[in-house]
Amino acid sequence: MQKGMTQQVFIFIFALIMMAFVLMFGVRQVILVNDTGEKIATLSFVEDFKKEVQTYSNFDVGSNKLVKLSVPSGVNQICFFNSQKPVQGISDPVLKALLRSDKKNNLFVLPLEQFQNPGPGFFIDHLTVVGEHNPMCVMTANSFQVYIETVVVDNKIAVNVKERL
Repeated sequence: MQKGMTQQVFIFIFALIMMAFVLMFGVRQVILVNDTGEKIATLSFVEDFKKEVQTYSNFDVGSNKLVKLSVPSGVNQICFFNSQKPVQGISDPVLKALLRSDKKNNLFVLPLEQFQNPGPGFFIDHLTVVGEHNPMCVMTANSFQVYIETVVVDNKIAVNVKERL
């Protein structure tokens, strides 16, 4: 083999190694961008729902509306929780433990493993859950719909969430 051909082999091997590094870096970045998109979609959903609740907290008692929002594809359920009441009607031990320990948040995005930062819990002012289920969980299939209603709870205006009127 001649000297020039030996150098060509090393250049070819070096080029293959560099292409592999570029490919691995590119795949990693695509996954990272996709993950960030899911987080942004989740935050967008929470902000849109928060706006609806804030609007209805200023309406007369008894005012209600069907809220329809889109949710990210990774979201299976949205749960609403009243921390002033005991946890009941839920079988998932991880979610039950989270709800018992989290005394601040009242909206949870499930599955818990997928939404760690931001989430899985969010706080929405004036939001409450009145009824026998605590938390009240709504299954989602890329769309979300619940009724919100302005109510009085402990002499304060609040917005109740329910699946049907």
